[in-house]
Amino acid sequence: MEFFEETMQIELYRITHWRDAVPHLPPEHLLGYVHGPREVFYVEDMSNFTVSDGSGEDPNCSDQHYVDTSVDDHLHYMTYIDSDTIFPISECDGSHASEYSALTAKTMSE
Repeated sequence: MEFFEETMQIELYRITHWRDAVPHLPPEHLLGYVHGPREVFYVEDMSNFTVSDGSGEDPNCSDQHYVDTSVDDHLHYMTYIDSDTIFPISECDGSHASEYSALTAKTMSE
């Protein structure tokens, strides 16, 4: 990961959602595996997030839960809601790409 970041001159972040089990796979330190250092951890209703301390296993982020077993939290990331539209970003058909890009740009600029 460090080689990729240095080569591409970008920082990578791991996005996690509440009790989603998948971001914990493979398990920490299995066969030398370690998670990337930065995580953006979203709370259950996706209304707020915490950026990790850079350790890869921040106890204030997804590592705070002893057991993560939610399939639902894995299937429902980044729901964008306004007065006219409700859609899950996890719908990978691309039909909401422009709305998501605009939302991401707005969020990043704030």
